[in-house]
Amino acid sequence: MHDGYLYYTDHREGTLKRFLLENIEDPFGELHEELIAYLNGARAIDVFNNTLYVVQEESNRIAVIHPQIGKVARYFRVNERPVGIAFSPSGESLYVSHRESKDIALVSLNLGRQTHSV
Repeated sequence: MHDGYLYYTDHREGTLKRFLLENIEDPFGELHEELIAYLNGARAIDVFNNTLYVVQEESNRIAVIHPQIGKVARYFRVNERPVGIAFSPSGESLYVSHRESKDIALVSLNLGRQTHSV
């Protein structure tokens, strides 16, 4: 069971922090319970930029959250039913696995979109 907080490490300060999820602002007006539910599932954390990438399986997208300021920065559209996520070795892209198609998509963080699928 989730306690309602997002926990993250602030590597600049060397501390563990928490943020009350209901306080996250979404300028897109799309933040809902699905995002909170998936915080217990697939996610990737960019520890150097304090950015959280969360898979939203039902919405076919990745939410990009900046927990230190409590805001959703953007969403990346991906193939149908994303379920897993990991950084590429360079840290410039995300690998996203999909339940339905059983493929792996490459999402460019610089371009903000899916570029390849295998």
